[in-house]
Amino acid sequence: MNDFKNLMAAEWIKMRSLRSMRWGMVLSAVGILWMNINAALADASNFKKGDSHSPVDGQHEIFTNNSHMIVLMVFGALGAILMVGEYSTGLIRGTFAAVPDRSAVVAAKIVVAILAATGAGVVIVAASYACTQAIIAGDYGALSPATHGLWIFLSASVLLFPLSALVGIGLGTLIRNSASTIVAVVTILMLIPNFVVSRIHPWINDIHNAMPFTAWQRLDGSPGRPAAPGVFADPTVGGSWSVYAVWAVVPVVMAFVLVRKRDV
Repeated sequence: MNDFKNLMAAEWIKMRSLRSMRWGMVLSAVGILWMNINAALADASNFKKGDSHSPVDGQHEIFTNNSHMIVLMVFGALGAILMVGEYSTGLIRGTFAAVPDRSAVVAAKIVVAILAATGAGVVIVAASYACTQAIIAGDYGALSPATHGLWIFLSASVLLFPLSALVGIGLGTLIRNSASTIVAVVTILMLIPNFVVSRIHPWINDIHNAMPFTAWQRLDGSPGRPAAPGVFADPTVGGSWSVYAVWAVVPVVMAFVLVRKRDV
């Protein structure tokens, strides 16, 4: 156990010593908060209580669609850098020479990535909640923590951070090239769910619903849309949590298998 703690400490030092990691988290936090605050300011300015149609519900201002796309892109790329960075610099040879147990190295990287990404998610989502609710409180009333469905939405938003990082780690272990891995992260997490959608073919719609992008959008606490002529039903809440679980587990398994099967 002490050896694994020391290995985690070493991986933590590696991660925080990367300027790209520090600046990536800081700039993404600023960008996410700005997008959410800007959305709350715009809604509070353009729509008032009593309007016949108002998009302000207090919840979707906390974490907007644009913010969640930033999380998928940035934290997916940061997760990839944790793995790809060592391969591209050759540091991985020294790491495996010092720690022959490759599974332990991967486990330490994954634990550190999960802790760092989850911590960032908690801080960013909490700050966004506080800021956006303060902005809209005057006309609409801030959402209390006891609001129905709010914790599902907040939890899904926070968990999107480590989920994206794990996908990046899995793809980084598979591809082992910085540029190609980041392209793969953006394609899989952002482009496919936005462009692979169909009102005709159920299997295409199933692919769309099986992406983290779509799962997060479903976990907003609103009632799902039932099937109708020409429209497929929304995924269930349980199904969306299952998507989260699969996308978290598969990259981890892939990382453990590939790092043992392939030469450095």
